[in-house]
Formats: sequence, structure tokens, C-alpha cells
Amino acid sequence: MLQEAPCLAALLHILCPATERICPLTHCLTSSASHAHKVKNSMTTMHLSFYRLALLYATVVHVLFPTRNCVAKAVRTHQVTLSAFPSTSAPEKPSPHAKLSIPTAAHTPRPNGESVACASDRISLARRSVPAVLVVPHTAANGTGFIGAQEAGGQGDAEEWRPIQIRAFTRDLNDPQRFCTAAGDRRVSFLGDDVVCDASSVLTVRKKRFLLERALPLGIKMHSDRLAVHPVDVNVALPELESTCAAFSVPPEHFVSNPAVADMYVYVGAMQDASGALAWATTCAVLNDGRPFAGVTNISPWHLKETEEVVRTVTHELGHILGFMSNYFRNVDALKKVTTRGGMHRYVVDTEHTRRVTSEHFNCTNVYGIELENIGGDGVVDSHIDRRFVADDLMTQRSIGGRYTVFSLASFESLGFYRVNYSCAEPSLWGLHSGCGFFHNECFVNGTTAYPDVFCSRVPVQGDESCTHDRLGIGYCNLFECTQDIPERYRYFDNPRLGGEILADYCPSVGLSENRSCEHGNSEEMHGSFIGKGSRCVRGSDLRYKEGAVAAACVEMDCTDRILRVRVLGGEWQECPEGKSVQPKSNGGLWSGSIICPRHADVCARTECGALVLEPLPPQENDMEPVSAEIEETHPDVPNESSAGTVEGAESEKSEEVVHDDVIPEDAVPEKSAEDSGTTESTWAPCLRHLYSAVPVLFNVFVVYL
Repeated sequence: MLQEAPCLAALLHILCPATERICPLTHCLTSSASHAHKVKNSMTTMHLSFYRLALLYATVVHVLFPTRNCVAKAVRTHQVTLSAFPSTSAPEKPSPHAKLSIPTAAHTPRPNGESVACASDRISLARRSVPAVLVVPHTAANGTGFIGAQEAGGQGDAEEWRPIQIRAFTRDLNDPQRFCTAAGDRRVSFLGDDVVCDASSVLTVRKKRFLLERALPLGIKMHSDRLAVHPVDVNVALPELESTCAAFSVPPEHFVSNPAVADMYVYVGAMQDASGALAWATTCAVLNDGRPFAGVTNISPWHLKETEEVVRTVTHELGHILGFMSNYFRNVDALKKVTTRGGMHRYVVDTEHTRRVTSEHFNCTNVYGIELENIGGDGVVDSHIDRRFVADDLMTQRSIGGRYTVFSLASFESLGFYRVNYSCAEPSLWGLHSGCGFFHNECFVNGTTAYPDVFCSRVPVQGDESCTHDRLGIGYCNLFECTQDIPERYRYFDNPRLGGEILADYCPSVGLSENRSCEHGNSEEMHGSFIGKGSRCVRGSDLRYKEGAVAAACVEMDCTDRILRVRVLGGEWQECPEGKSVQPKSNGGLWSGSIICPRHADVCARTECGALVLEPLPPQENDMEPVSAEIEETHPDVPNESSAGTVEGAESEKSEEVVHDDVIPEDAVPEKSAEDSGTTESTWAPCLRHLYSAVPVLFNVFVVYL
């Protein structure tokens, strides 16, 4: 540290005794006190010792801390190699008087063997605060100023808009001190917590590859396919980041005014989280019009499974950085407090965009917009779509499916920063066209629901499986008996302890079981189901396959005609009229009983626009090894047209979606101008001036102290 900060080294050389020149500040003060108390134990000497210590302390406050700050700025700005990785020490805590925002805990784990319906503290990120977002200073490039989304929208100039370009920087995935390499490792998380690594949180080469080559590029593409912005065509320089944001490794070039290489910068980590959260994110800096420009996210390695769910988790986190947080909705006057079902008060995103999509989805004109989550802790409440309102949306906490529906799109449009592509909205079947009753009434009345395709009332037992509401998989009704009474306003059954998940206002529904997706499930765990693209779930009536009972099965669907056609595993194509029961056609009598034909709209609603296609990750010899600085890993620096991470509308073929090198590629870093190259002297100058101004104070210390 002394070699990196010469003026700080000089100061410590003066203040600390010769034998303690490399000691920390606390040791320096301790040794000074010890030296003073060795003098004669008289009242006068004690007074002199106290005066010495007080003067020394004042000198340290006056000289050391400002000097340290100017040194840090100089080193970070100009010495790239010294700031490749941040310190592993805990980030500084913000002032309690600062305006605060909260990292969003997008996903939290389900406790093994426990009902998540019974404890709200298990669904929220521990309360941690980070400073409010900072405005990014920028100047116009080539005389062209930034045109805000709202202003450009008013002009109706379509050429002013393009698909958003997001660039992820992953330096913290290259430093072994910033992730777990073995069980028992001790690390400091990005939130400043001490963690002891467990085996499931070790970042292996394959987990890192999946994050870099699949999850991040696909998550970015999910947004770029649907959101357009006015491009950032100005010079930008990040402000000095604080707290959580400062804990991430940010390329030094980002603190120098240069043309932006993307519309949003994201800094990514993969550290075990002390609270057990699967992932979290927050915004760090905004443009002058308030649009988010930079943010951070952490994905816990134990959650990095090669599934579509993980890709959608990453997409969810990016959504928070894009502005899906309560403070952003509040800043644009989109939040409104309303009274909902059962007399509950909650916030909604209430704009013309959200009212329109809500009315069309539920087939109800008496609506007030999109309800926000009212249960959970900081980072959950009012920063997610309410799960009872719509359980399968991308921005719902613990979403069932995580679809990029019209609700997320309308929410982003309401911020005023984005234009959205509704033609790429993924379908939601949650309460679709169910009328105002679904929107305004309780899910159960006297233990009975008017919406059996969405809600369920059977305590799960082995073999009593059913289809999820979206027909995309098989699962069990998440109806549990809690260890204590459920709040009275959420009691739907005679048993006061019986209810569903707390985030859904205790309304029980069928949750997708692991490995039981109709398109990507494990056939060995899904007796009688066809697994593949376009497969959907149907319920059975006395249905059996090879002498084994089948309560629900995934079957092939043909949606080309008005009347649905289906084919069971090993069977033949046959018509399946809506609401009718038909006996499966099969060779050799493999099937008996009947299947209940679903609604055509429930199994045929899909979109190819912006579809998420997760290709298998090819194996690599060192996949199971922990990531280390010594392991040389190869990843494509530049995605080609067929790459999952390619963003449509990029300025050039060399634009990258995921930057996973330790240094930004040369073609992505603009050359510094002559003006920029001369900033070294101007940055060090305040440091030297401050030391010079402190000379009289230091002289007084010598006179009194010695």
C-alpha cells in the first residue's frame, strides 16, 4: 500500500515511531500513547500526554484522511493495474443521514423441508442500505446532446430510438478473493458480510462458463429484444461509487470522461451471500434525466444451474438495474396507494400503460394498474409485482415461470425512459380473461375458488400431481399447514393455519416441481410424459400408462387447426375438443382411462419473438475444477450473429454483450485525448497541495510531542 501511495507513506513515516512505520493507524496511536505514559507519572506529564495525543489525533484527521482520499482517486484514475480488484475488506457504511436505496432481493431460497408460507423473514434480504444513485456527469459529443426518452417520444422520431445495449463487466469473476474456491474459505461478500464458503457455493469453471456464455448474454438479449432507448451518444464518467457499488471491480476507464460504449453498464459478481439470497441487484448511477446507467448484481454460485430459471433470474436482476424499483416509480409519480381485496392497502404502478394492459388481461374495465408486492422486507416490498396479482411475470418475486409479460413491459414504459415492444411479450395465463372477480375478490370464499385453473385446495400427497396454471409442467398444490395461525385477513379455510405461500397472499396454487417441465424435464421422473418443444400438461381421469397411475401428463400439441390435436407418449394424433374427455390412442394398449382436453388458448398461446432458446453448454476438460487465477479459460470475446448474446441494433459487429476479460478490449476503449492524458498532474496536485498546507500543523506536533 505504501508503494502505491507515496504521500500516505510519507505521512505515516512522520507520525509513527521508526519501528512501527508499517503499522496500521490504530497501532500508531497505541504506540504513541504507550510512549507518553512511560514519562514520569505526574499530573503535569499526564496533562502533557493528553495534549499530545489530542493534537496527534487532530493532525491525523486533518491530514491523513483527506490525503488518503486524494491518493485513492489518483491511483484509481491513472494506475490501471493497481485497481484491477477491490479490497476484500467490508465496504464503508453510508451516513445514516444519506438518502438511501435498497438492493433488491429478487430471489430467495426455499428452506429445505419447511413451508415458506409461514415465515416472512425467510423471503427477504437482510436489511442493508446503499447510497442513493448518483448522477453521471457527461458532456455532449460532437455537439449532440442527450435527448431524453420522454422528449424524443413527444417528437415521434422513431429514428431516435434503438434496442438498448447493455454491457456486463465481470472482473470479479477473475479474482479468487472475490468468490469461493473451496469449502471453508473465508470471504467478505459484496454487502460487507463475513462468509464461510460451503461446497455448493464454490465457483467452478463450468458455472463461470454458464454465467458468461449463456445466462448473461441471454438475459441481456431478453431486454434488448423488448426495450428501446435513445442511445447514449455523449461522453460519460462514473462518479465515485460508494458502499455496495464500490465493492465491485470497475474498470478505471469508466471514471474518465469518454464516449459511452453501451446504454447501460453492469458489474457482475458471483459470491456466496450471507443471507442465502439467490441473487440481488441495485442501480449505482443515473444519467441527467434519471435513466439508470450503471448497476451491480451478484448471483450466488450455488444457484448457477444450467436451467432456463437461472437465465430468467439474471434477466430479473437486470430489470431491477433498469429501474424496476419503488423509488424510480415514485420519482415519475407512477405510484398510487389503493385499497384492494379484503381492505388491504398497497401501492400500484398506476399509469395509462399499466391500466390498459391490466384491463385487457383480466377483461375488466374497473382496474387501477399493476399491484406491487406488499409482503417481505426492504428490497422486496414495492420493488416487485405482487405474486397474487400475477404469479408468472418476470418481475414477480419468486415467479412461476418468469415470463416477460405485458405487465413488466408496461411497468418499464411507465418509467418514461423506454419504448417497449409489446409484440414480443410472453403470454401469461394467470387469471387471463377471468373478469373483475379475479382482480377484486379473494382467491377463496368459504373454502371454494371460482378459478380452479389457477388456485388449488388439496393438501399435496404423493401421486396427487396436477398441471401448473400455464400448462408448462407438473407439480403439487402448495397448500401447507403452518405452525401458527395465518393472519385473519388471509384465512380462506376452516383451519386457521392452512394456506399457500405468503408472497401470494397465502393463496395456494400448483407449483412446478423440479425436473418436471414439459419441455425440459427428466422423463425418468415424469411417468407417461412426452418431453420436448411444444409439449403441454393435461389432467387425467383414471389415467394409466403401463399399469402405472398418471394424475397429469405432458403431451404433444398441434395448434394449427381450430380444434386442438394431441398425441400422448407412444400414441397417435387425435382431436381433443375443449373441455371434453378423450381416451388416448396408442398402440399395444399402453394407455387406459382418459385425458381432459384443455382450452386451445391455454396451450397454444406463445410467441417466437424474442424467444428464450437455451442451448446446451459443451463440456470442457476442467469444468469441475474451481476457478483460479492459474486456470486459463477461453471464452469468445466477440459474439457473432448466431451468438445467444448478440444484441440487435448494435453499432458494429464487434460490440460485445458480455465483457469477461480482465481488461476491456482495445476496440472498446476510446483513445485518450491530449486533454485526458494530462490529467495525472491535475489529479496528484490536490494531494501535494494538501500535504504542503499541513506542514505547520506537523511542525507543532514535533514541538509538543518530542
